[in-house]
Amino acid sequence: MAIGGGGWVILGGVSGLADAIEENHLRVSEVVGTSGGAIAAAEIAGEYSADEIYEINANVQTLREYFSGKSLKEIINSRDKVTIEPIIDELSQSIDAKRVKDSDVGLGITTVELFFSSRVDQGLTLGAVALGRYVPFLKTGRTFYKEDLSTDELKLAIAASNNNPFAFSHGVKLRGKEQWDGGMDNQLPLDGLRNVSEDTVILGVKNKFGVEAHERANVTKRFREHPRYVEINFGDLPVGTFDFGKDAKRVRTQSYDIAQYAIETARAGGVNIPRK
Repeated sequence: MAIGGGGWVILGGVSGLADAIEENHLRVSEVVGTSGGAIAAAEIAGEYSADEIYEINANVQTLREYFSGKSLKEIINSRDKVTIEPIIDELSQSIDAKRVKDSDVGLGITTVELFFSSRVDQGLTLGAVALGRYVPFLKTGRTFYKEDLSTDELKLAIAASNNNPFAFSHGVKLRGKEQWDGGMDNQLPLDGLRNVSEDTVILGVKNKFGVEAHERANVTKRFREHPRYVEINFGDLPVGTFDFGKDAKRVRTQSYDIAQYAIETARAGGVNIPRK
């Protein structure tokens, strides 16, 4: 399974996705996530139940304060940058990194290394005036796998993958380099999946933010054309403003319906999706 970015949409929807996984008795062997999908992927890899995931994501106070009641435009245009440390601290308490590492489910977390320009390069302004800071002009994406990380590094990788430079004040230091939001390079990290064979069922979980660059789409083409590829698109979930406390239950139900429909449609179309 690959879980793309999308902040509150993915975090609100993953409990419904987990409901569908449980109801269909699916066995997840590996999951790769980016941005908000990195948190979701860690929860799936840690074999948290749908109810546990719902409680975690609906009650992570730092995420609620950051995302709730804000539109994407408001977050991007805000000059009030926040630091990533409070979110790292709360995620460390909410998601048991040792549990995630000890599970049999493989996990990959995508991040990006950014290099900042000291001037506004032509074609790379990207709202620099509104952002009031230097803009990235070079990025290198990478995937961290849980077996290569300590528990503390795994927590940092999850936080780094959510560390959008338009909202946070500095990168997350990991393996000697500052890491940032993996969604800036790879909105649906299918190419982070390993050991894919003809017998593998691939679930691609995305939303309407998941528009990939042409070169990235070419890289992931072989996954999308896999005969057992199933795409679950949360694009119809609310992407304006969102309140985790008020809207989480409704979004869980809606995301379950979307995931269940995608799985049932794939099965009806002849995709052999094994049961646990």
